[in-house]
Amino acid sequence: MSHLDEFKTSFKNKEAFVKALCRTLDLKTNQIEVFEKAQAIQGYHGTQDGKVGHIIIRKQHTFIPSDIGWEMKDGVLVSHVDAFDYCRLNKNGQRVCYDSKFNLKLTESYNFELSKMTFQARGIQCVECRDAKGRLQLKAKIKPAANKLKVHI
Repeated sequence: MSHLDEFKTSFKNKEAFVKALCRTLDLKTNQIEVFEKAQAIQGYHGTQDGKVGHIIIRKQHTFIPSDIGWEMKDGVLVSHVDAFDYCRLNKNGQRVCYDSKFNLKLTESYNFELSKMTFQARGIQCVECRDAKGRLQLKAKIKPAANKLKVHI
């Protein structure tokens, strides 16, 4: 039996969200399915419980016995994750859980990607870097304006 829990998020931008998933889970974009019309999410070992998602990571990429999906409801993404089996080992052998810590990291990645997209939309080049505490940051590459002051002697 499967039961997919539902968690409301504040994520609205699908493109930034997919980039955040890639960053947070070390996935490629082709491992994340994005749909205009929501599709079925497979629960524990392929069972169905009626949950659907507009963005889905299939179980072969989650390394748990169920898909993880996000459904767009009322303008925000709502996550659907199996309540009983939500941890996995990543390719480095580290345990990754789809829990509150994961959601916090995903939120940070989402805000970072959204900021990056906003800079780029305004024609501002930016560089990713880490601060002294290891936190990811964006730094804008701003070219100084040419000095237009004329000095007469």
